[in-house]
Amino acid sequence: MKKKSGLTANLSLGLLMVSVVIAGCKTSGVFSGQPKWWKGVTHVHSTWSDGSSYPEVVANWYKQRGYNFIVVTDHDTIQAGTKWKKVQSKSAESSLAAYRSAFGDKWVEVNGAGKDCTVRCRQLSEYRDKVEKPGQFIIVRGEEITCRNDKRNAHVVAVNLAERIEPKVGKNVVETFETSINSVSAQGQRLKRKTLPILCHPNWGEGPSVEEVWPSSRVRYFEVVNGLAYNVWNTGDRNMLSMDKLWDIALAKRIQAGNRTELFGIAADDMHRLDIEGGAGWIMVKCSRLDPEQIVTAIDRGEFYATTGVILKDVGMKEGKFRVEVQPEQGVTYTIQFIGTPRDYDKSMENAVDDGGKLLSPVRRYSQDIGKVLQETKGVQASYTMGSAELYVRAKVISSKLITAPNGTKIEQCAWSQPVIR
Repeated sequence: MKKKSGLTANLSLGLLMVSVVIAGCKTSGVFSGQPKWWKGVTHVHSTWSDGSSYPEVVANWYKQRGYNFIVVTDHDTIQAGTKWKKVQSKSAESSLAAYRSAFGDKWVEVNGAGKDCTVRCRQLSEYRDKVEKPGQFIIVRGEEITCRNDKRNAHVVAVNLAERIEPKVGKNVVETFETSINSVSAQGQRLKRKTLPILCHPNWGEGPSVEEVWPSSRVRYFEVVNGLAYNVWNTGDRNMLSMDKLWDIALAKRIQAGNRTELFGIAADDMHRLDIEGGAGWIMVKCSRLDPEQIVTAIDRGEFYATTGVILKDVGMKEGKFRVEVQPEQGVTYTIQFIGTPRDYDKSMENAVDDGGKLLSPVRRYSQDIGKVLQETKGVQASYTMGSAELYVRAKVISSKLITAPNGTKIEQCAWSQPVIR
């Protein structure tokens, strides 16, 4: 493509979320050691596939902007082997110039000139030591497993791989993305390492619908934000669910069916062009040490939140209350929403049709009971008292600070907690 929730030991420690059952909620325990927040992105591209910048340039860009980790996820490759990039456009020439400026002519390997010019893309094993700084910035090996079933896309980002995973297309979209997810999990089990499969951009390219996502217990992570936050793939339109609505429908339907498999939301910029998409969405992960195993373990336990710019000081459950505290930015105001679905929600739905009555596919219309704003607070702190009436509750923080697209489209910066399931 070009494109579990938290029990806080005390507010100063921030988000403390480990998956256990406390006070009737699937929520968290307490960290050992001294955990801290680490800023990272799980979905970026380079010249190893369809990204415009060389991998060292990409890593250095994120490092210079305060990220602590990136997961390199080029399409169907793990940045190992031999790859030469053709330089056949003005933008490619500009990328090569930036590469040379940052790393020097002795490092950049060029073959030929003019229309025959090619540049060798260095392997992760070669450039890692040139960019990483232990305890501050690391690179995690990954892959975007790129499958297309008929005309529909079913992409999965694999985090912390050791070996490339071959894309395999199943008989339908569900079988296709489940095969990719199973392959990621199988590699982790075989090599005794923590791996993570994330369902990418469901709305893009006629990807998996909510009706295909919610019944699959294999899907535990999905991109609530992919690429530019204001894209319709994230915000939805009259014939496309927003990612927030997809999240709520999937959670409600799963729990209603007796399936308590969590669904965690990831924000990722899916960077192909640093100057446009870089820094558009990321996650904040809480763990005690910056290394791939700790990061993946923390994400797997829901010890993170997704954001397009809003930073949280604290989020999670304490003494039966779901608490959120924002780290405020001067001049910016915040709205904290607690979103959930009642146990007795209206389960009616209907097929979507256009203005002429023609059936639209695959979108269905769902009750507004799903994903209701249960409470809304203006300010930087809020709490919600959970009872037995909600299937789950998640928090969303909306700021007054806007992200503005080149075409003038605007949307507020936000942050998303992971859901607390009753």
